[in-house]
Amino acid sequence: MAPSILIFMVGLLYVVIFWTLSLLRRERLSNQFAYEGLSLTVIAFAAVQWGGIAFHPIYFIIFIYFVTMRLRLLVELGNLISGSGRHNQALALYRLALHLFTDRSSRLIALINMGAAYLALARPDRAIEVLESAKAHTSKQLGPKHAAGCCYNLGMAYRRAGRYVDALRQFTEVGDIYPMSVYARFAERARNATLEEAGMATFVPKKEPDVDW
Repeated sequence: MAPSILIFMVGLLYVVIFWTLSLLRRERLSNQFAYEGLSLTVIAFAAVQWGGIAFHPIYFIIFIYFVTMRLRLLVELGNLISGSGRHNQALALYRLALHLFTDRSSRLIALINMGAAYLALARPDRAIEVLESAKAHTSKQLGPKHAAGCCYNLGMAYRRAGRYVDALRQFTEVGDIYPMSVYARFAERARNATLEEAGMATFVPKKEPDVDW
């Protein structure tokens, strides 16, 4: 097979596989991801076919992956840094990711993780601001895992801000979004703790499943 055709097939397969994964995760398909992936594939095909440039398909896959997944890679790096307790440095990476030209799904994921970092820094008001802006679009754009995570973190932010009714509403919504999951169990615990903390345990009927991020 000609090198240019191989490059083209590899790029096309890359786009198809990631679109399929988005469907399996029940995320909204990203047109921008497809445009970027196909554009890079066509450029690489032309460079090999008519420009006399030769490079291994593996290098092309690595290149196209880093370009199309740039925001999510920054978010993952931010999560690693946040996990080690360096939440301010993680926030800097999330902010950098938001300034990159990327699709809405990736931006929402960055905002959800940014909200979690603000929670870790004991800044619930700032977390509420960020997570409320993300939650307005998560159910339409992202799969149940991220949507449940957004609700759980928002519920925790409300709880720490003393807004117990709002917190309980979010914890219950997590269970509705992603029932029978580990997220639901975490949210159930957070809900019970919130009821006790607010002195509402004897007045609120037993709830439905809940979820955490």
